[in-house]
Amino acid sequence: MSSSQTSTQSIIPPSLLRSSSSHRHHHHHHRHHHSRSSSRHSHTSADEKEKNTDNSTAVGVTSTSSSSTTIKEKEKEKATVTTEKKKSKHKFSLASFRVIRKIGQGRYSKVYMANLKSKNINMALKVLPKNKEIAKIIHQIREEIKIQSHLNHRNILRLYDYFRDERKIYLVLEYAPKGSVLEFQKRFSNFSESITSKIIKQTADGLKYIHSKHIVHRDLKPENLLVDENNDIKISDFGCAVFTSNIVPGTLYGTLDYFSPEMIESKMYDERIDIWSLGVIMFELLVGKTPFDDPSVNNIYRKIKAVDYSIPSKVSTSANDLITNILIYDPEKRYSLTDILSHPWIFKYND
Repeated sequence: MSSSQTSTQSIIPPSLLRSSSSHRHHHHHHRHHHSRSSSRHSHTSADEKEKNTDNSTAVGVTSTSSSSTTIKEKEKEKATVTTEKKKSKHKFSLASFRVIRKIGQGRYSKVYMANLKSKNINMALKVLPKNKEIAKIIHQIREEIKIQSHLNHRNILRLYDYFRDERKIYLVLEYAPKGSVLEFQKRFSNFSESITSKIIKQTADGLKYIHSKHIVHRDLKPENLLVDENNDIKISDFGCAVFTSNIVPGTLYGTLDYFSPEMIESKMYDERIDIWSLGVIMFELLVGKTPFDDPSVNNIYRKIKAVDYSIPSKVSTSANDLITNILIYDPEKRYSLTDILSHPWIFKYND
């Protein structure tokens, strides 16, 4: 929502696109807690130390302000300071917003467009009920908040804050008024090379920032690429994200069509699975379907492992070259994000 964001060519000029529909196979399963191991907290230890220092300093000042204070009074003062800290931690409450309408729904959550009354700014409220299902994945939700709240890049959807009441958990997110790339796909069969190049470039920019923080998204797909008022791409939904040091081989996260060979073969993987997903998205936007699309789930697994796909002749030689260098079985030989961002096909359509 930054005013510094420059306007790009419209993501969906109707004259460049034709109508159709798309489908994809969702890999439904519970996200296992062991893939979010406690060792991950070492990556946020600096933040935790900072919080602890703030609290201890505040308490220290209070408790030494009077040498005649009794031990009980000291403890009381400490508790008061801690409570005040907790109360002031969140910038917003439900009363801060005027809820306008529902704009989305996931397996566990509903998303609403809401107006921040104090500034008359539209934001998105992701609402999760406090029920038994949510209790099972509460660790995952905490990790999502921890990861996304520390990311600040023009191509990543901002998480500004979160808060709770007795019945629900609320995530305060940046609002992307033009919806998702998937919504455009449902109306149009395929995108022009110019538009696709802009989407891939901006997504690669966002991914490069995410990976620089040693984070893997693990669920990159058109549904999770949102479009703001300036036609900038915003990578969203960090529910499957993880620090690279906490990846557990054999854990399947995300959507089958976008899985990399190393993930489905239960090998050790890293941020390069996101690059594979980016290649799948590029193919899909240009062709109108995913490269390994098949009615049979087993066949999709087989095709991904064999890298069995073909690029239609309507795709330009330059775009063909980029896809071919991303969808490579061996992640060591797969194009890096730097390679992608310096490819002639990206330069051709991006200033």
